[in-house]
Amino acid sequence: MLFPTNGKNGFYPEVGLLLSESGEYKVTVTFDATGADCNVTSDTRTRKLTVLPALTPPVITGPQSICYNTAPLQLTATAATGGSVTPSYSYQWQSSPDNSTWTNVGSNSFSYQPPVLTSSTYYRISATDTGTYGCGTVTSTIVLVTVNPVPTVNIPSNQSVCDGSSTTAVAFTGTATAYTWTNDQISI
Repeated sequence: MLFPTNGKNGFYPEVGLLLSESGEYKVTVTFDATGADCNVTSDTRTRKLTVLPALTPPVITGPQSICYNTAPLQLTATAATGGSVTPSYSYQWQSSPDNSTWTNVGSNSFSYQPPVLTSSTYYRISATDTGTYGCGTVTSTIVLVTVNPVPTVNIPSNQSVCDGSSTTAVAFTGTATAYTWTNDQISI
């Protein structure tokens, strides 16, 4: 849409239009010649403006936590909405090890099955409006699949301690949910 440029020659396009601003607009231009006794008025022109709904990104299933060297559940997404009058979208799944560098991993599907993972990985899906007006590309929120590392135990050294004394600690790394201690195959 074009609007006058503060009384100067020409017009400028309006940017940031809202859906509510769709409709017919009319313009009549009158030229007043300075110092002359003539005014010229143009015919009224009508222009129909349709502001298309904003392109809305797909929504994908939530975050997951999995064990090391296993495959997460399949990721699924909703369809994008908005954009062109007769919308058509193309989809692209992406993954990232650091939420910064993205790699294309699957396309034109509402679902994606991530492979077996050994490290935490971020996923997202983008939708591109390929309809009549090509209203751009939007990207979903990011989902993190957290890979829990394999817990490890430092090899403890053999100890001899006096009755009633404490032993030195045994160090653990990783995320453990339970600890089982045994003494000659008997749980203690």
